Amino acid sequence: QGYWNQSEKTAEAFVRDTLSGIAGGRLYRTGDLARLLADGTVECLGRRDTQVKVRGFRIELGEIEDALLQHPAVGLAAVVATPGPDGQTGLTGFYTAKADASEEREQGQEPQALRAWLGTKLPKYMVPGRIIRLEAMPLTPSGKVDRRQLAGLAEAEAAVQREAVCEAPVTETERIVAAIWSELLNREAVGRNDDFFELGGHSLLTMQVKSRLLAELGVDVSLQTLFSETTVADLAQAIEERLLAGGEREREIEIAPAPERGHYRLSHAQRRLWFLYKLNPDSGSYHVPMHV
Repeated sequence: QGYWNQSEKTAEAFVRDTLSGIAGGRLYRTGDLARLLADGTVECLGRRDTQVKVRGFRIELGEIEDALLQHPAVGLAAVVATPGPDGQTGLTGFYTAKADASEEREQGQEPQALRAWLGTKLPKYMVPGRIIRLEAMPLTPSGKVDRRQLAGLAEAEAAVQREAVCEAPVTETERIVAAIWSELLNREAVGRNDDFFELGGHSLLTMQVKSRLLAELGVDVSLQTLFSETTVADLAQAIEERLLAGGEREREIEIAPAPERGHYRLSHAQRRLWFLYKLNPDSGSYHVPMHV
């Protein structure tokens, strides 16, 4: 239909359809940048704007940058999307400090503090996994932020982190936590002081960590703990304190298999859908179509 109360944006994005021959038809400019090759293949090059898709969410990088700029000690800010260790797209933030920032503000603008601060302003999936402080923001000859150079810096920083010598886990709990992270993050080794989110972790992997810890240690760690205790050592300590406070480890509930029979009683949800189907057999409301 167009952009609400934005006639200029509508005119720019919705253009006359000259391809289908349909009278009055329109085409929509998605903002995706591509080129048509000689063999007819369309090669996707990225986007014309700063919108990216990260783990199923469409994100405007400018929105994250605006949030960073609200911090009293941040001078310039930029965010780029880069491939993570699991092959998924991740976010890396860059910033420079204000020249007149006070000592108190300086302490509050360390990368970890900035990530925590952003978490109060944005949804978790929009908080960059890594935030890097720069002395000066790289610019193009025209004075715009050089995002290509920032992407290179992000990849170089990730390579340095991968090659850095990590401090080996000390306790058995630390070793179990590190092994789980290593497998889920696709890393050869994880140190006791490594940060889960700086290594490329995200909220979906956090749920897998929670499940694995329950299976291997018998402890149902809360999501709040997983988001606050982000190093191997801190998380292991929280788990050990939980074990000491709660005594024995939680035992998984044993589910007895149902005896084999010709038919089984429907669950409440199944009976509900059967009833709705009888009311309106032609409805497709509960069909979930998808392409494979």
